[in-house]
Amino acid sequence: MKKKHFYQLALFFVLGLPFLVIGGGIVGFVVYDPLQLFHKPYFRADTLHEDMHVQAPGLIRHSDYNSLFIGSSAFQNVSLAEVDKIFGEKFLNLSLFGSIYFHRKYLFDFIKKVHSEPIHKVFLTFDFYRGISELKDALKDKEIRHPFLYDESRINDIKIYFNAHFVKCLATWSEKPNCIGRAGHRDFVLSPFSEEERLQEDMGGVENWPQYFPERRVKVLQKLVRQFDKPYQEGDEVNDLYQHQIFEPMKDHMNRYILQMARDNPRTEFIMLIQPSSRFLYSALYRNRSYRTSRFRLVRNLVRASKDISNFKVYGFEDKEFLDNLSNYLDPTHYIPKVIDDVLMRVSRNEGLITVQNLEDYIQIALDKAENYDSSLDLESIRKTFPSIQ
Repeated sequence: MKKKHFYQLALFFVLGLPFLVIGGGIVGFVVYDPLQLFHKPYFRADTLHEDMHVQAPGLIRHSDYNSLFIGSSAFQNVSLAEVDKIFGEKFLNLSLFGSIYFHRKYLFDFIKKVHSEPIHKVFLTFDFYRGISELKDALKDKEIRHPFLYDESRINDIKIYFNAHFVKCLATWSEKPNCIGRAGHRDFVLSPFSEEERLQEDMGGVENWPQYFPERRVKVLQKLVRQFDKPYQEGDEVNDLYQHQIFEPMKDHMNRYILQMARDNPRTEFIMLIQPSSRFLYSALYRNRSYRTSRFRLVRNLVRASKDISNFKVYGFEDKEFLDNLSNYLDPTHYIPKVIDDVLMRVSRNEGLITVQNLEDYIQIALDKAENYDSSLDLESIRKTFPSIQ
């Protein structure tokens, strides 16, 4: 009889143990919840992952906000505390690095489902890809990552944790950043800088760029430098390749995912910011006639649409002098925190607003400044700082 009970007990453990392990894992992950999908942190600091593709659902469900940043890395150094004061709103930064317009509309549609209060303002970035291959890669990756995090079921969200990485984190109840994200204020979840670092005045400039540049980005910088060896192409024609593989797909994306989103949500103000990257970058890229003409055709499309969509506005700063100074930049594309602080302050005063009345003047000034930009000192500084670039 004892032997029979022993076999029954053994059979119970053999058959039931997997269910106990799985059940225990589910309970453990719901409590540990490193992405805050189910609740804010228990028994640990309030931390957040920098990968907004997986962190966004938790932030959306468990944060207090009425306005949004949904853009690209252009918004990585936004201080939410500052912008809340400037606009008198409560902002949440959900910018997805490497995202396209489809992703932003997807996020906004999800927010409307789970957020009971109306959204007051949404800041977006104008993103225009530098080359045909870059655009094709972006359009291929059209689906949102981990779509089950955004569906109506909350139960299947737990699947994001069933992998070796998070199982190891749970087993040790780890508080390492690669498990639970970075500690600190939610204000700076996307910024590589601390609150103290972002106040430093001397963080920009070519001499500081190496600390922000992985090897692959040095190669991108080298390509930009080589653009200055080419003559500035006059005229405003667009070749067939740019017309059909860049301009038309991007125009379609903007119409379907940005302009239509504004039309469908008239109570929300949508603000499109043309990223104030360095004049060095624009001067290099605008040497290609098809590139610059396609880009400004898209700007025209957005601004003309804003005439009929009262809750959609476009702001740009390519006509301003601060783009000329590389000490304002962490690389040719991204600016130091005080630049985005200043830009958003200008937006609050309606400075930089592009309308159908000033559109052509704005474009002409931007083009003239890019064409007449003296790159000699910047190129010398770059070659000195990056010896591999010649």
